[in-house]
Amino acid sequence: MRILLLRTWLTNIGNGFIDKGAKALLEQAAPDSTIIEVSGYPNISAERKAKGEIGNISNVLGVPQIRNGSPDIQDRMVNIADFVDADVAVLPGCILYEFALDAYHDLLKRLNRRNIPIIFLGAGGGNYEAGTQRYVRKVIDSLHSPAIITRDQTAYDCYSSEFEHSFSGIDCAFYISDWYEPPTSTNDFVISAFDRAEETNFTTELPVIRPHHNPFMKPHEGAVKNLIWGQKNQEYFESENIFMSDTLEDYLFLYANTDVTYSDRIHSCVPTLAYGNKAMFDFKTPRAKLFDQILEEDITEGPVRLPEQVLQDKKEKQINQVKDILREVVG
Repeated sequence: MRILLLRTWLTNIGNGFIDKGAKALLEQAAPDSTIIEVSGYPNISAERKAKGEIGNISNVLGVPQIRNGSPDIQDRMVNIADFVDADVAVLPGCILYEFALDAYHDLLKRLNRRNIPIIFLGAGGGNYEAGTQRYVRKVIDSLHSPAIITRDQTAYDCYSSEFEHSFSGIDCAFYISDWYEPPTSTNDFVISAFDRAEETNFTTELPVIRPHHNPFMKPHEGAVKNLIWGQKNQEYFESENIFMSDTLEDYLFLYANTDVTYSDRIHSCVPTLAYGNKAMFDFKTPRAKLFDQILEEDITEGPVRLPEQVLQDKKEKQINQVKDILREVVG
């Protein structure tokens, strides 16, 4: 079986944890398969260009975006997925909303025309507002996708009826510890990963390391976006023990070795939990519903740890669901 894994884009380091976690999941569900990873960065680049800089700012401000730059650029942008033969395509992550589906929709339709079934894996939405739900259902209807495994119950409740096969599962990044086992640190430390909100007040005697999850864009963007992000970026660069890298493994080293992670980034907390360490999430977002799928304690109230057996049981159940879906969809 040839599985086309449609990655998103590493402008957000957490997306990489989702993509590699999805790969680890698929390797266990279909060990004899060939997994072909293809980036969606060409798609998001084209979409951003089509909407122009104003389109990017409107996404930050939460207002509707319009294509006011180069509206035909998606037609001219090459994606390697168009050149690869596959039995099935898998799109993982937080893609059930306009920002992600706008970028991927044209490619997904082309895969449809090639009779390559599309599975949404560990899927969730940026929000679940009525307008977003209408948009997502319209896209799903246009694709005739056979299966979805969601990462939170709200996504399942909203969209499972649109698919022949559906399962309420967990986020793909919980499999990241199956993809990479970091070495043990010689130093003890705590992580404070806040690149959107104010840092949580906490007390520790350990050194505090501060990773940034947008190393390729914020905090390096130009004057237009810095009208909004500039002050926050400046505060970050004035902090102690700041960290950014161009490899997932460096971030995973930190999350696998931290005593506690405090963060406004979901995918700082998820890998921390996956490696058996404590995490606290401090940010208001509907995306945080994914924690309800796997934690009994409230991760927003204080540091929590995910019991190893609970995680293993959830992961095995989802692996079996993926096996069943692949058997039904591909044969």
